[in-house]
Amino acid sequence: MIELRISRYMAACVAIGVGLLPSIGATQSNWQTPCEISTSAYMTGIYPNRFADMGVGTQAQVDAKVQAAFNQLFVSGDQNNQRLLFDTSDGMSFIRAIDSNDIRSEGVSYGMMIAVQMNQQTMFNRLWNFALTRMLQRQGGTPHHFAWQLNATSPYTAIDTNPAPDGEEYMAMALIFAHNRWGSGNYSSTDQDYRNYRYWANELVRILRYNLFDATAGQILFSPYTSKKYTDPSYHLPVFYELFSVWTNDSAPGAFWRVAAEKSRRLLIEAMAYNAPEYVTTDYTNFDGSPVSTAESGTSNANASNFAYDSWRVIQNVAMDVAWCLRDSHTAAWVGLQWDFFNNAGGVNQRAYGGVYNPATNQWLNSDKSPGLIAMNATGVLAGWGTDLASGFVQDLWNLNTPSGTYRYYDGMLYMLGMLHVSGNYKIYKADGAALNIQSAQTLDGSFSSTTLAQPRITVKNATNQALANFKAHYFFTAEEGKTPVLADVSTPNSTVSLQQVDTRLWSVVLDFTGRTINPGQSMPASGAGETFSLRYSDNSKFDKSNDFSQPRNGSSYTATDAIAVYNNSGALVMGAVPNDKLPAYNAALKSTWSTNLLTASATYDDADARAQPANSSWTSQTWQVEPVPSTGYVRLKNAWSGSYLNVQNQSENAKIVTYQLNVPWTSQLWTIEPVSGSQGVRLKNAWSGKYLTVVDTSNYSAILSKALNTGWTSQVWTIQ
Repeated sequence: MIELRISRYMAACVAIGVGLLPSIGATQSNWQTPCEISTSAYMTGIYPNRFADMGVGTQAQVDAKVQAAFNQLFVSGDQNNQRLLFDTSDGMSFIRAIDSNDIRSEGVSYGMMIAVQMNQQTMFNRLWNFALTRMLQRQGGTPHHFAWQLNATSPYTAIDTNPAPDGEEYMAMALIFAHNRWGSGNYSSTDQDYRNYRYWANELVRILRYNLFDATAGQILFSPYTSKKYTDPSYHLPVFYELFSVWTNDSAPGAFWRVAAEKSRRLLIEAMAYNAPEYVTTDYTNFDGSPVSTAESGTSNANASNFAYDSWRVIQNVAMDVAWCLRDSHTAAWVGLQWDFFNNAGGVNQRAYGGVYNPATNQWLNSDKSPGLIAMNATGVLAGWGTDLASGFVQDLWNLNTPSGTYRYYDGMLYMLGMLHVSGNYKIYKADGAALNIQSAQTLDGSFSSTTLAQPRITVKNATNQALANFKAHYFFTAEEGKTPVLADVSTPNSTVSLQQVDTRLWSVVLDFTGRTINPGQSMPASGAGETFSLRYSDNSKFDKSNDFSQPRNGSSYTATDAIAVYNNSGALVMGAVPNDKLPAYNAALKSTWSTNLLTASATYDDADARAQPANSSWTSQTWQVEPVPSTGYVRLKNAWSGSYLNVQNQSENAKIVTYQLNVPWTSQLWTIEPVSGSQGVRLKNAWSGKYLTVVDTSNYSAILSKALNTGWTSQVWTIQ
């Protein structure tokens, strides 16, 4: 049987193409997450109503059906036969699993997500307060995980204090959306106040990363407390991990959540491919996607190695990842493969499938076609709504009544999630550009009353759980149109300071703490006035502080802030925030201050040489779009004529500078704009090679090479026009 399963898996990879598996550990890493590609729902904000698009129901009918389902399950349904949401005597609420008469972290977390999607903050608060009060487990006084199962009657004691980590995942994502949609107010920053969504979102992301992931496999665990370590494919939510990376400032090359997302995509595909030609996963799998038996699992789940109740949710996870983030037809193809299986189940009776299937013996073990599975299969339309199969699955969901009766818990929760997805009402709530970040510093303006001078004093505090060595802090400010900022070092005994231009008007003061280390909870400096510098304009004109991102606006006492961005020695943003989630791009010409010629694309094919040529107003090959890359301080340079990006061929001295089509993972296409002190000029430093854009000579068709910094060379100085 082992040989048979391996051969079927290999056949699936050959048939579909091994290239569908995500690439992990590429030689060049990307600081822009896949969710930030222009066509993703994260970027467009578009979540289509597929019921209406496919003519199943009008917009008004869809809205009414979604609202009626929500009302029945959570608001006004009969408590004996319809409702799932129940209140406690002390002002909280829980979701009750009717058939087993218990409360599960899964149900509470789904309820929180549904509440934030339906804009029901009171329901959200009551559920979240219940989870914190009754389900949270601590180790050594520190929040560690949530008990997955409680008694459904007061005092709601735990039946099993172990975690089911999908609950923590949905709670964390729901808290981020809640913070972004409703704000966290000025509630306590301690862990005693459930209304501080921001604090708790960060805390749950920490819990997931350090307590509920396997450190070796880099994958979510079924449980950290089973003797055999394995995973549950339905717990794999790669798009959530991508969003964690964006909003917890963890999107640098090799960052944990970026790698976790790629590994989860691989696991989901491997688990489906293992069971070709059905392309369904089993409830539990090893980290390579192969099934885990009931005996191996250490649980009583007789369906551990079957496609069963947990497995129903996998198609939703894949489709949501495609729609919200990837827009990848290769990944979407796997949804189509699973659809093919379910569509043909039952022979002449299309989609006559049951709820439990043994892929090893090709047998249906349960003939019930459950509403929860129908709802999850319909969510595949997020990834493949244009296929011939889509209409049947969507129509099946539309034809369902809202689940009621004894088994309404699991079916009802999945039904509600499916209705939100397919109707376009399940959305990413962004933070209007503000990351979900950590307070990073204390600061004040020593020249707060001055109209021509800012004099920030900054004390960096390590609010992470790891030591920070050789770190950098960025203070962001906005220069007025046509003004040149001047930086002066007043008193920075622990750092060196320099100016960096982020875009046409946004600048940062970089405090480089090379040679310094602060442990968790420690500050730099430990006492005194803080690292102090001053900012003014070269003409000593008015210095408007009102639109400066990092300006403390406090001249009398130090104020805690998250507006100072702190990067570790690997370049990862670990605390604080940058001014915008996505900074605006702008068009510019780059002029060599040595030769006075302009940076020019020589051809439209890949690896075409970049050249320095005399200005020609009719040439769009001399126009470059400067595209800031979110949360990094880097830019890409896109040529208006060729559509290709400025790229360095290798990391050696004198490497050629060329243009090449966009390759998102390549840091060779990322550049830092470094202002040259005392001038309007800048240097362009490559993120991959660490070398600088350099003109070879003053001829009219000069080559452009990558060279180490030489501060005496004006051939490395450019003006952005």
